[in-house]
Amino acid sequence: MGKYYKKVGQAAMEYLVVVSMALFLLTPVLLMGQNAIDGLRKDSNTLIARQTLNKFAEASELVYAQGPPAAVTIKAQLPANINETLFVENMIIMRLKLYGRTGDIISSLDFNVTGNIPNEPGTYQINIRAIDNGVNITQKQ
Repeated sequence: MGKYYKKVGQAAMEYLVVVSMALFLLTPVLLMGQNAIDGLRKDSNTLIARQTLNKFAEASELVYAQGPPAAVTIKAQLPANINETLFVENMIIMRLKLYGRTGDIISSLDFNVTGNIPNEPGTYQINIRAIDNGVNITQKQ
């Protein structure tokens, strides 16, 4: 009976060694996959930011061309890695956290832009309104 337990113990130990080696060899593949997923997520957030700025620019140009009191409401998605959105003279600047640093995505217009939108990721209703000499962009209340 002791011989039987010895064979079972040996088989269990061999199985444990094979599974351990497989996991050891699989670890680099899993890490590379995780890094690739993180890169895609960051690139996706950058694309979302660019699309959002394009929406702001298109709607702003439309409203500015019509003049006060023209206004439009759009649905805009702010990316997960957003830091802040600035409105400086004729530029809309979206600051993002990219690869451990802060990067800017800029949209330049032919007129002044003012405003204040949330700095939290998510989907918001944004009101774009023509004012004297420019456009105001704010979150719809």
